[in-house]
Amino acid sequence: MKGIPLNFFVSILSLFLSSCSSGKLAPQTVNLPMASSLGSVSRLWSKKMPGLITDLNVTPDGNTIVISTIPDPDQESEANGFQVSRVDSGNGNILWSYKSGAQIKAQGVASNGSLIVLSNYNEEIIGLDIDGKILWQTQGTCRPVILTPIQKIVCYHDDDAAPGTAFDVLDWSGKKLLSYPASSDILVLKSSSDEKRIAIGLTRGQVILFNEKLKVLWTKQVPGEILDLAVSSGDSPQVVVLFHSAKQGQKVSVFDVKGKTISTIPPSAHVEQIEMSPDGGSILLYGNSPKGQNLAFFNVDPSQGLQEKWHWGSERYADYSSSLSVEQGVAWIGFEDVQEKERQSHLLGFDFQGQVKWDIPLETEVGAYLYAHSYSSEKSLLGVGTDDAVLTLFRVKP
Repeated sequence: MKGIPLNFFVSILSLFLSSCSSGKLAPQTVNLPMASSLGSVSRLWSKKMPGLITDLNVTPDGNTIVISTIPDPDQESEANGFQVSRVDSGNGNILWSYKSGAQIKAQGVASNGSLIVLSNYNEEIIGLDIDGKILWQTQGTCRPVILTPIQKIVCYHDDDAAPGTAFDVLDWSGKKLLSYPASSDILVLKSSSDEKRIAIGLTRGQVILFNEKLKVLWTKQVPGEILDLAVSSGDSPQVVVLFHSAKQGQKVSVFDVKGKTISTIPPSAHVEQIEMSPDGGSILLYGNSPKGQNLAFFNVDPSQGLQEKWHWGSERYADYSSSLSVEQGVAWIGFEDVQEKERQSHLLGFDFQGQVKWDIPLETEVGAYLYAHSYSSEKSLLGVGTDDAVLTLFRVKP
């Protein structure tokens, strides 16, 4: 299967059972590399939200679901402005909504649900508690990343923010503690799944890893422009970097906790996103281009380096690129299939052997796409937002 795109067609016997049923998904037939033992998927509820969903977070314990929405232009009478809402995980009802004076740029939710941080296009950063009460508000433009174990908020400066600063660090009360200067623009910032480390990529190929005290562990340079990166959890975190150079094309490099290069190899297909399993032993890459959709899996062995184990591909590109998310043992990615000129959207859960463990068909209005998804590892809950303003919660089991 490695490096060979697979042509496939999707035949959906039934998208969902009727509303009077238990909410379980009906069987389906998918011509994909399927796992020998398929996981089960149950739809718990599906609700229309007060606007189009732009951001979605489900906390690991599954108790807190937070969405950001913008007014639906097709529903003028229901336009409620820009808002952030907490949704009841039990029934999909909105518990509270915070109305913002401008569209939400980004949201972050503490892993225990105790703090929600918003950044909007009025250059406001706002902290809310679990009940939607405003805790603090300050001026600034950033994308908040919450590090719950150390009770810090890392606000990283993307293209919309003023140059010269990679990120600011705020405490739990919104007070700025420090700013990390940067001589070049920051391209990407990610934290490990245990929220103890962050890694950043800047222009001209600079990679920096920070420890749990937000002190620099090491700085490295890759020979190209960084497209994406990821960092693993644990006491010996690794950093994987996807970069591109005009002469050599795309490459993937892995660095150990001391900044030593473990391995550098090219992916077998065009990719744009990269994620690492929490234990650092596996890397997944996703790409969507005119040449099609691609998902690849690399194994990381400190003694043998990087090894591409499998590559799955579709010759047709997706109209809307999905975000890739990786948990221990599963990678979630959206997929679009067109059969007889009809587009069908799915959320696929691949196991680390390259087989589809879960295939979730998404029932959407014409022209709507999978926009956001978020997974609760502790409760096996999967929140899915489509850009027809519908939020659905699934329970997935092995």
